[in-house]
Amino acid sequence: MKHIHAAALCGALFLAVGCAQQAPLNSAALSPGNLASGMPYYLPKSFLRVTFERAKLLDATIVVENRPDLSRAFVARAGYSAFSNDLYTIETTADGLLASVKVDTDEQSDEIVKAATSRVTAILSGEDAEISLRDASTDAFSIMINPFASEYRGSGKSLGNGMTLSTSYDASVLEGPTTPCPAAAAVCVPLLVPVTITIKDDKAKFEHIATVAHPRHVMGIRIDRRPCVRSIATLTFKAGMISKFDVEKPSEVAACLSIPLDVISAIIAAPVNALSGRSARLRAQKGVLEQQKALLEAQQALIDAQIAAAQSN
Repeated sequence: MKHIHAAALCGALFLAVGCAQQAPLNSAALSPGNLASGMPYYLPKSFLRVTFERAKLLDATIVVENRPDLSRAFVARAGYSAFSNDLYTIETTADGLLASVKVDTDEQSDEIVKAATSRVTAILSGEDAEISLRDASTDAFSIMINPFASEYRGSGKSLGNGMTLSTSYDASVLEGPTTPCPAAAAVCVPLLVPVTITIKDDKAKFEHIATVAHPRHVMGIRIDRRPCVRSIATLTFKAGMISKFDVEKPSEVAACLSIPLDVISAIIAAPVNALSGRSARLRAQKGVLEQQKALLEAQQALIDAQIAAAQSN
């Protein structure tokens, strides 16, 4: 367990003039120079596990599996404040994906507590490896694919016996320069995008929409706090994708977070890790699509709220 100390006190002068918002935690791109200054972590990279039998194509399942993207590494660091003290507890999986982040502003010193939790996702060999397992006796497939690989765009890739697998998404997804994590972000998370997966032969067609991590664009989640007010913010992740944001703020003083609570509630209510469904069950499939739509709308509202907060400061 490693601790980083930077003691700070909230003085009477600052109480008199009011407490400005501070960024108690920030993330920066990982480099040899800052490796020891905080908690290193990776953003997730999404792959799709496609499982089906030729004779039961409509019962195919698509599950999102995330593993560390070694090209997108960050380090969460303590943000020094002359006003108050913070405790940061950051947990990662054994793979280096974020598991939880907690910021408590009512501790005796500034420190980062690092912890590793159990492994939650398998690391595949090779950066963009594809694993394809086929049982010839039943014509059953289990394939792991990169949803953004060019070979699956357009007409798709042949699986043999007249079957093809293809993916489609908004063409603008991969256009333009890579978006870095904002400097004031407490933690960096990937933007989420919907991808349609289609499997078909001459008799049947299966389609599914999965929400996956964007391969290039990053969103920063900022945790602001008024240093003279006690607040606790806890972010929970599943396979590196944020799944819950809890806020505990006993004081009635102005809100410590720049993220509206209705947006937080929408994120909590929406699935953000492994989404699976069967097209044969239309009602369930409709529910999955509606939940994914809510997630993407919440993400956009979060981005808009943080832009507005930055412009007002």
